[in-house]
Amino acid sequence: MISGDREQKVMKELYCLRKENAELRAKLRQKENKNENLLQEQGCFFKTLIDTIPDPIFYKDMNGLYQGCNRAFAEKIGFSEEQLLGKSIYDLFPQKLADIYKEKELQFLKTSSVQVDETAFPFTDGTMHDVVIHKGAYKNSEGEIAGIVGVIVDINERKQMEKALRESKELYQQLVELSPDLIGVHDFNGKLLFCNHAAAKILGCKSVDELIGRNAIDFVHPNYIKLVKDKIKHMQKTNNQILFFEQTLLMLNGTCIDVETAGIPISFSGYPAVLVIAKNITQRKRYQELLEKERRKLFLILDQLPAVVYIQAKDRSIRFANRMFINKFGEPEKGKTCYETILGKKEPCEHCKTLNVFNTKEPQEWEWSNNDGKTYQIFNYPFYDINNYLLVLVLGIDVTKRKQAELALKESEILYRTIFENTGTATFLFKRDNKISLVNTEFELLSGYSKEDIEGKKKCLDFVIGEDKELLLEYHSKRFNDPDKAPRKYETRFVDRHGNIKNIMVTVSVIPETQNRVASLQDITEIRRFQQEMIRLEQLNLAAQMAAGIGHEIRNPMTTVRGMLQLYKEKEELTKYKENIDLMIDELDRANTIITQFLSLAKDKPVEKKNTSLNTIITTIFPLINANAFRYNMQIKLELGDISDLLLDDQEIKQLILNLVQNGLEEMEEGNTLTIRTFAKNEEVVLAVSDQGKGIKPEVFDKLGTSFLTTKDEGTGLGLAICYSIAARHNAVISVKTSSEGSTFFVKFKLTN
Repeated sequence: MISGDREQKVMKELYCLRKENAELRAKLRQKENKNENLLQEQGCFFKTLIDTIPDPIFYKDMNGLYQGCNRAFAEKIGFSEEQLLGKSIYDLFPQKLADIYKEKELQFLKTSSVQVDETAFPFTDGTMHDVVIHKGAYKNSEGEIAGIVGVIVDINERKQMEKALRESKELYQQLVELSPDLIGVHDFNGKLLFCNHAAAKILGCKSVDELIGRNAIDFVHPNYIKLVKDKIKHMQKTNNQILFFEQTLLMLNGTCIDVETAGIPISFSGYPAVLVIAKNITQRKRYQELLEKERRKLFLILDQLPAVVYIQAKDRSIRFANRMFINKFGEPEKGKTCYETILGKKEPCEHCKTLNVFNTKEPQEWEWSNNDGKTYQIFNYPFYDINNYLLVLVLGIDVTKRKQAELALKESEILYRTIFENTGTATFLFKRDNKISLVNTEFELLSGYSKEDIEGKKKCLDFVIGEDKELLLEYHSKRFNDPDKAPRKYETRFVDRHGNIKNIMVTVSVIPETQNRVASLQDITEIRRFQQEMIRLEQLNLAAQMAAGIGHEIRNPMTTVRGMLQLYKEKEELTKYKENIDLMIDELDRANTIITQFLSLAKDKPVEKKNTSLNTIITTIFPLINANAFRYNMQIKLELGDISDLLLDDQEIKQLILNLVQNGLEEMEEGNTLTIRTFAKNEEVVLAVSDQGKGIKPEVFDKLGTSFLTTKDEGTGLGLAICYSIAARHNAVISVKTSSEGSTFFVKFKLTN
């Protein structure tokens, strides 16, 4: 019974112990979880804390492998914290930098004391920064060193500022030392603490050391000592700077120098002091004195000028007036304006040109007419006086007589220009270089060019045919070198814009006291053509008279001779001479034909004119013309216009057309085309025959229509002469145009023929 109770009691105690043990274990697990959570919280806090630090932080184990870092370090090197874990410096940095970092770490591990190193550190943007790395050791739970923790401080900006500060300090030191002005520092008792080299030079010292420690007042002229001391006391009391003022200093040898001095209160070596700047103005004062002398001289010169001269200020007051101004407008009173003194007005001018110069600061020139009828040329010149005050020098020159002369000259120019334009002949002015400077309207019409195309651009010889240029150059040379030997009037050939050649009579005159010459041109083309026509008609008339006088006397013997030859030809004993007799008969017939043509030149040859169409005559003989062209392997082209009927001798007109066509065909080559045209123009009916030959030579062109003129081996030279004679009997005119591309003969019949 007892043993059973004890066993029950033991079991109960054992149960209780087990229960307590389970509770203790539960509490222990709860406490461990709490500690673990607390540890995690502390870890998160620690991570958050170092991530908020702007300086890069890293930590490594004893093998130099990274175990972690803050956000700033990861951003600077361009790796995430996960990528960084387990990497060494050789994985992150260039070999050269990694070697430097490794050597520093080994030094740190030997001492384990805090290490501060200044080095270069590459950031992920590629820039190299100056940094200070603070290194320390961290320990494990057993108190042993477990690794290295480092904090990187970027001092790049500070280094740059230090460099800039050094450069700025060096710059200001150089500026002070290189300044030509005296720069020094003294305390408020006057003791010199600092001076630049210019100060020693200005005061006549060999070195700066002779000045340091001395009293600045020793170098002030006695007349200015009280003024300087008062200004220093005022500065000490108010701490305000002293603006530039003039005074006189004494050099070591007693020589006086004029200076402009300014003072600024500063702190020097921790004590209040005065920075003194003094500019040597001795030379400037001398120049000012000289300038004042020159100024008085200038005013004296202005006073003697034969012109109205005064100096005006911006407020319209007159600061100076010369003798001529005073004589004309009176002495300017102080306080009176220019408009009151000169014009006697109470109000200023509405548009004051002189006042405008104050705004533009540019010289101005204008004219002004006074009430007395005088005209003045006004010149306004802005300038600054010795006090840098803007003034205007007004110079008025009486140009009344000059204006009157200009007006007279203008009227004279208009008169002579009118005469020049209305001479009725082409007139131009030219210079020694042959360049044309002026032409009139008649010259424009003659040349086909406008004045703008000619004046100042073309030369006289540009309008002269090539063959005449050499002779005209000789005349031109004589005209300037030996005027008496140069012909005043001569004839030449003029070429217009379209290539037309005209006969011109040139008259050249010298414009006295100049290198200019004036030439007038008279177109004598029609006169020369008329003269040529008269000569040709005289020749035709002479030939006609000869033909009328001797034609029958020659023909009668020729007829007898021809008849006898025909009789001899029939005789048997003369058969062997048959070929010779035929040749003589042919030559007699040919001579008879020439006589017939010769007789057709007669001016008074009777004609039978009928009212007929020129087109009808051409159409009638066209088959004959075409057959003749076919023989030469050439083409005939007809362009017959709508024309009026004319009084014509159809036989003579046929002969005229056939002669012109034959001449054209003989001038062309195989395959060319000859064109026959008719058209009405200016109360005339025109027949035009155009060939595609090589043109008519100049030496032949001038003699066209002359009897016995021929360029053919077997020609008589009467074909064109007959054409001219037929045209004359029909009150018609023949004209010719020729070029290297062919010639055209125009026969112009008047409708009233």
